[in-house]
Order: sequence, then structure tokens, then C-alpha cells
Amino acid sequence: MALQDREQLRRIDRDIKIEQLKEEAALQGEFHDDGYWEMIYDYDYAPWTTDYELLLEEGIQFPDSESMDDDTLTAKLWEIIEALASRRVFLMCTDHLSERELYDELVSELLLEPRRDVPLDDDSAFVYDVVGSGSEDDLRLFLQYYATKEDRKLWKEDFPDMPERVNPPYDRDRFLPGADEY
Repeated sequence: MALQDREQLRRIDRDIKIEQLKEEAALQGEFHDDGYWEMIYDYDYAPWTTDYELLLEEGIQFPDSESMDDDTLTAKLWEIIEALASRRVFLMCTDHLSERELYDELVSELLLEPRRDVPLDDDSAFVYDVVGSGSEDDLRLFLQYYATKEDRKLWKEDFPDMPERVNPPYDRDRFLPGADEY
């Protein structure tokens, strides 16, 4: 079954469930606009999935990074980045990682994070902030490589041993697809 067909079936299933929610609420005298019920479905009823599973459905393979030379790995990484972007899933804050490190991070962690399988339209997107976990290590990476002067001022009191600001070792983020392109 083609990707577009699967996406269409997911949207139809979603629409049916939203109509059921509206009917159940109406029987109890509850009425809300369609946007409300879409939000309820997306947050409470949409099935769980991972981007890894969704990309596998599209035919994307995830070979072990050690089995690929640098050129093959770079091509595979960008195949994944473009496939994610076509689904309105984007990456940010990747310039501190090599291509191999980013690939491994995606395949072994980020793409395996469960999330609701909701259709993303032109007004929505899902973003993987590679340093956005909230851990102290990620905060340190953010402050070291990505924080603006204003960000650093805001964090100075809470993070007294703030690392020096340095330019990231890689220059990838400015080439990543963004929500405005899709």
C-alpha cells in the first residue's frame, strides 16, 4: 500500500473517531467546535507510534553505522532527514555532532521516542531538538554551542559553572529542512 494511501486511511480513521467523540458528548449535552475534538483525539486517542516505525513503513532501512563508510552514512543520514521533513518532522541543534554521531543518535534514541500518530498539516510540525531533553548534559551543550547572549544571561544564576560559548564543530543546521520549506 502506498504511503499516501496509508496516510489517507489514518485521516479517515481519525475523522470517524472524532465524530464518535462528538456524538457521545452531544448525548450528554456537551457541544464544542471541531478544533476542540481534533485536539482531544490527537492527545488522548491517537495511536502511539515512533518515527522509526513510520519510516520503516516507507521503506527506509537503518543499517548499523559501523557497516557504512562515511559517504554512504552521509547519504543515509540525509535520506532520513528528507523523509522526516516530508512528514513535517524536523531536527534542530545538531551542529555539535558528527554525521555518524547524529545518525546513531537518531536511530538508537530520537526516532524510537513514542509519540501520537497524528496527521501534521501545513500549520503543524514535530521537532526533535537534539539538546532539548532537559538533562544537565543537554543544557550544557545548549549553553556551550547554541545559546544567545540573552539565553546565557537568563541561565547564569541557575548555571554558575556555565561553559564558554564556542562555535559548534560542524555546520549542518543551516542546511536542514525547516517547517517553512514544507
